[in-house]
Amino acid sequence: MPFDDKKIKEKLKKLVNLLDKVPAIVGQEAENFYKDRFHEQGWRDKNLVRWKPKKNPDGYPILRSKNPSGLADTIIWEKIDNNSILLTAGDARKPYARIHNEGGIITIPLTKRMRSYFWSMYYKSKGDERDMWKNMALSRKSQFRVIMPKRQYMGQSEALESIIINDITNHIKKIIND
Repeated sequence: MPFDDKKIKEKLKKLVNLLDKVPAIVGQEAENFYKDRFHEQGWRDKNLVRWKPKKNPDGYPILRSKNPSGLADTIIWEKIDNNSILLTAGDARKPYARIHNEGGIITIPLTKRMRSYFWSMYYKSKGDERDMWKNMALSRKSQFRVIMPKRQYMGQSEALESIIINDITNHIKKIIND
């Protein structure tokens, strides 16, 4: 096969263009991977590690809600340049994103409005649940401490790195084999 200078220059140009697109490819793969954690209900590094189940199963998966713009939809590209990509989660309406990802203790002030809600739930509920709502409404505490288990959906992952490497390798192979 004769040496084709034009073809080589064209392929080199495509490879250079691919280098410019790599941060966007990595960012998109990471965003998709992180959002998939909500569907798989666990963190995937080498293997899938399922999240600890909710105490009160209400028919909705963990960290998903009736609200279509839930926590998964707050994952955004904060910064992208040639050297780095920063994806973040949470917003002003969802400041709890980090505590879900890392786990920890949150403190919730007990307000009059919350006590009214507890009484409302007390009158609507039956059985053991009724006692729980009454105790919460009558509590002398000024705040509740809630232990949030770690339900990681963002971070470093071997599975994500493998997906990114495969995607970029496929782009390179496509350019070379054209």
